[in-house]
Amino acid sequence: MNSRVDSVVIAGDATEAWMSASLLAKTFSGAVRVTVVEPPRRTPSAAEFEIESMPATLQSAFFDLLGIPEGVWMQASCASFTSGVRYVNWRTDGFPDSVPRMMRNGNMDQFYRSFGKLPELNRFHLSDYWQLRRWKGESAEPFDHACLREPPLMDARKSPRWMDGRKAIDYGWHVDSRMFTAYLRRIAVQDLGVTVVRGELSHADRDDRGMLTALHTREGQTIPGDLFLDCTGQERRLLAGVLGEPFEDESDRLLCDSVVTATVPHDDLAYGIEPYSTAVAMPAGWAWRMPLPGRCATGYAYSSDGTEPTEAARDLLALWGPTSPTGATGARHSTVRHLRRQAGRSRRSWVRNCVAIGAASYVLEPFETQGTDGTDSTVGANGTGAVLRALDLLVRHFPGKAALDAPAARFNRAIASGYARARDFGQLHYAAAPRTDTPFWKAQEPLPRSASLAELLDAYRTGLPFPAADAQHYALLAALIAGPVEPPPALARLPQAVRAADALFERVRRQQRVFLETLPSAHAYLDRLHRRRWPDLPPQERPTTAQPPALSSGLAR
Repeated sequence: MNSRVDSVVIAGDATEAWMSASLLAKTFSGAVRVTVVEPPRRTPSAAEFEIESMPATLQSAFFDLLGIPEGVWMQASCASFTSGVRYVNWRTDGFPDSVPRMMRNGNMDQFYRSFGKLPELNRFHLSDYWQLRRWKGESAEPFDHACLREPPLMDARKSPRWMDGRKAIDYGWHVDSRMFTAYLRRIAVQDLGVTVVRGELSHADRDDRGMLTALHTREGQTIPGDLFLDCTGQERRLLAGVLGEPFEDESDRLLCDSVVTATVPHDDLAYGIEPYSTAVAMPAGWAWRMPLPGRCATGYAYSSDGTEPTEAARDLLALWGPTSPTGATGARHSTVRHLRRQAGRSRRSWVRNCVAIGAASYVLEPFETQGTDGTDSTVGANGTGAVLRALDLLVRHFPGKAALDAPAARFNRAIASGYARARDFGQLHYAAAPRTDTPFWKAQEPLPRSASLAELLDAYRTGLPFPAADAQHYALLAALIAGPVEPPPALARLPQAVRAADALFERVRRQQRVFLETLPSAHAYLDRLHRRRWPDLPPQERPTTAQPPALSSGLAR
């Protein structure tokens, strides 16, 4: 009897479906047949956006395995860079505005959450020494600009790579979702032998163990398989529709249950291209902006109890309208799209021989985060980091036919843990923000919080050091919680390390200056990548022939 899984059937046609198909087909090199059942007409699900944010792990954990260079897929998906997230007006009350307001201390209400690596010294992060400086009144410099190289570069809209292609800092990408998915589909079908069946799912066959054995379409097609992936988004056509797996609603913790989106034109020549995402606090939620060459994707995640769709759309377009300083043009004439996003997860993501990937597994607000070394640690704007982790787990736990659900318990524990961490990260934005000017912001304080989130908040306020995996959480807390907190007590007994930290702070500043002088603008780099004509660029945007110094991307020098 053949005990090997010979065929995988994937239901769905979103990004996660084609990432799954291409990765499995490449990994098993023809030993496993991969079939994608996609609907006759492409209809974006409620979990999809026109432009997606991709984590830095996309290249190493996905495209390197497919043998596809970064520049190739970037050109195919009109991609741009993102080195972090710029937060605007999360600490001050007021009307929606993409321009930072002035705070009581005279600083502007904006800060960055960089995807770069936080330096360490003598078992402590540089942020611990920064906290010590604040506590002693020796410095009022913000955490992001004091401890990380990337914020001044994002201020100046610099590329994370030099013109010769060398990498300077960590980054992810923004991609056109439609182009990216179409590119993956083409690679999967033409180069990797994935079979496509176009048809509307009608029902499924199951054996006496409850395992799926075949999918049927309304067009009369039957697609047998051994292992099935549910990539149908929030519809959960297989996991919920066939197997009856319940959905655990967590909208009592994350109140934003609706989204309005729009894509607006952008004047790159006049304003450049921002190498980051922007998150603006709004009366009933928050709005984002993700730039691509020539256009930007914008969205407003809001609570339907706090505003209604027409007002939400009006507030969103007003942020990036003709009078905004961002280079958006024609925003008031953009087509808006309204979505519903119910925060929560399937109770289990692997049931019998069916595995949910992407939004069929869980859906959260599209907060973008990556780890301290540029790796994704929770969830990206459309969950691509979560998709990559789920696929890695699936490949390493690929089952045999005799025990198709043997890895399910371990897989489900890992997914549940990642979901809880991502949920807490999203809720941390509201738990730490001091705004209380609208019912939405006032409602945040009494919401239930996990023990892990409560412990994280207490640890920051009491000066406990944090693990590297929590660096993104710390960046939020350091910006949103006003005033200094007590540093780790151990630093009081490490005077030599405290003195050595001065040199490390200076090293960060020196690298900031060198990178500012030598890196091209993101616009200039992307313009060449996407094969535009150099004569159309203004003189300050044209590439220079000068070579940057041989400088390590780390802090060793």
